[in-house]
Amino acid sequence: LSGTGDLKTAVPVKKWGAEDWEIDIELSNDAGRYICNETYYRTLEALQSHKFAIPCLFLHLPSVEYLSVKEASKLVRSVLAHMLYKPSIQVAAGIFTSESGFLAMKRGEDEPKPGKWEFPGGTVERDESPEDALLRELQEELSVKASIIKKAGIWTHTYPFLHVEIHGYLVETDHLDDLQMSVHSEMKWISSSEGLNLDWLEADIPIVEDLLKGRY
Repeated sequence: LSGTGDLKTAVPVKKWGAEDWEIDIELSNDAGRYICNETYYRTLEALQSHKFAIPCLFLHLPSVEYLSVKEASKLVRSVLAHMLYKPSIQVAAGIFTSESGFLAMKRGEDEPKPGKWEFPGGTVERDESPEDALLRELQEELSVKASIIKKAGIWTHTYPFLHVEIHGYLVETDHLDDLQMSVHSEMKWISSSEGLNLDWLEADIPIVEDLLKGRY
């Protein structure tokens, strides 16, 4: 609408576990047409300049023919409760190393925080260990079977709407030259402090600093 690209909510809706809610909901990137779409966009645009992080979502409720007022009220209260509560998630990160340094990945345009640099990996799902989550994510993101050498450490970071606990692992594979990016747009080997000049995810910066100090 403004010519500066899409705006996305910072609220981590996908981390809410909404698939287990009593009322079926659908997560969508489409706020609708005309008034709905422009209202949501202008609201997100205005909140960008606010000094405080204010959560914002567009919630579309169907008519009472499909959802009773009682059920709709229950859904609204649940959404508000999740918006005000800061969820905590575990993330598994893989650190590939070589003579060229360590591997960094740039998030694709369709991902949250597009263009940010990070380590490959992802969210630890329910009933999944960080190690299993990492190997699964590496297969999904890079189409590579990797093995874990050792655990490098645990780092934590708190975003405005999310607390992240990162489990970092040194990993290796015999197929490093065959990496295929599915959710990233670029990869780069980092070997010097210049790597900190990249636009990293805030949660990953301490890991980068520790790697550049030669702690692993």
